[in-house]
Amino acid sequence: LYAATETGIYLADINHPNLVDYNNWSQMTDVPHADRTFSTICWFGDRFYAACLDDEPEGDTLYFRDNGSWDFVQTKEFSKFRHVREESGRLLVVSDFFTAVYNENHSEIQSISSMKPMHAVYDNHGIIWTADGISGMYRSSENNQKEFITPNGPLSRDVVSIAIQNNIVHTAAGNITVGWNNTFNHAEMNVLQDGYWTGTSTVDYRDLFHLAVDPTDINHVYGASWGYG
Repeated sequence: LYAATETGIYLADINHPNLVDYNNWSQMTDVPHADRTFSTICWFGDRFYAACLDDEPEGDTLYFRDNGSWDFVQTKEFSKFRHVREESGRLLVVSDFFTAVYNENHSEIQSISSMKPMHAVYDNHGIIWTADGISGMYRSSENNQKEFITPNGPLSRDVVSIAIQNNIVHTAAGNITVGWNNTFNHAEMNVLQDGYWTGTSTVDYRDLFHLAVDPTDINHVYGASWGYG
């Protein structure tokens, strides 16, 4: 069992009954810069890979061990690596602005740019599935065309008030500041009914921050806004 840490790479017997005790772990000392921070590690084929955080400029170097000797991979960009692993017989590397796929000779066979890639999967059909912190989730094939995956949900992730009546959920996505001033969010309301979300948003009103459902008519919902009635 291997662990990448802020003070190097450590290994232990996976069958040891007390892996919580640090005394049962030993440091890998033959890796370059053994005492530095390692962000991610993996096996690809019979090679061990380790992403080491460099000092200047800030970025990672992806080292690999082959027949007892260490070398490094010339990656798509010099940056921090968020995810490195073997996927469908390929080496998948997720960095600051790219997801790249390499063969066993470390030649790039496919890559896709992204605003903030956080994680990715490479499937048996040559499709890269990317989870992006800004753009959401999408898949891309060898022609680098992105197909965004948009599951049903509210119009935004913001919510400040929830009202429930007869198993129907209503949410408001406005807000006010701690000083009771406008944040000028669009008036947005979302409804979850029978497992399906619908929503409405308008710029005519702002800062919708509280909801109330008419107990005599579940289709009649009141919304209170800050400064707009």
